[in-house]
This record gives sequence, structure tokens and C-alpha cells, in this order.
Amino acid sequence: MVPGGYFPRGSGGLMAIGGTIDDGGARLLRYGRDVELSWVYGTEFTAPSAGDLIYEEFVDVDKYGYIYGYDISSTEDNLVLLIWSTGSSNESMLIPLQSKGTTYQTLPIALNEGSPVSYTDSTYGGSDPGYILATLMEKDGSAGSKYQISLLMGEVPRL
Repeated sequence: MVPGGYFPRGSGGLMAIGGTIDDGGARLLRYGRDVELSWVYGTEFTAPSAGDLIYEEFVDVDKYGYIYGYDISSTEDNLVLLIWSTGSSNESMLIPLQSKGTTYQTLPIALNEGSPVSYTDSTYGGSDPGYILATLMEKDGSAGSKYQISLLMGEVPRL
């Protein structure tokens, strides 16, 4: 450290203590890739039936979509099936709702890291946008019950 609270930097330049770091580098370190995350909020549903679609989101054909977290609120216990397209198939994850309230999880690595949301390749029948869906699995929502799903998403360009 040199006088004035500065550290020597690589090729003779100085970096101030508490200085800012490169934003892109911070994102890269935090999430494993240069991606900006944002919450995508779903609509609130009242008393949906088992099998009903309670969340739907699309990813542009020129991007991959990564899911870094979810926030599911409900007024009762149930099971939610999260489904996403990977280009040639669908992947899914079952999320149990143990009781009424909120189930919340954020992750440093995408829960779909090995199989990002992707458009349907033309060899499999088209070029539709990639999609993420959620349905109730265990039982119908009781009268007056409410459900809402939000996902923490990041999109990166397809190269």
C-alpha cells in the first residue's frame, strides 16, 4: 500500500480502496456468466384446478433463458410442476408447497444450468420461442385459494 490509501495496480496504475469494480465482471463472478437477472412476476390465480396453467413466460428465439430462483405464494399446500422447453425436449421440476405462505429460493447457479430454456429447433418442428410453464399437480385449489409464481430469470444471447 502506498500513502493515501492506494494499492499498486498491475502496470503501475493505482486503484483506490473502495473503488468500483467492473460491473460486467461482478455479474460474471456472481452468476457464472455475464447476465443481468430480473424478477418476472406471474398473475395471481384464484382457486385454479389441478392441471391448470398458472404461469407462462417466453424467451426470445435468439436467447437462452436461465432460472435463478422462484417465489411461489399460495394459501394452501399443493405441488407445482415447473416445465421449460430446451429445444428438443421439455424438462421439469416438481416444487412442493408444504403449507400456505411463500416458498422462496434464489441460487448462485441456474437451476436449469445444463438445459436452458431454448426455442424449438426447426429439426423438431419449428422455431417457436422457448417457454416456461407451471401447473398445479396434486389437487384443485379450494374455494378462495390464491396462487402466484414469480421467477428470477436471466437471458443470454445464443451464439
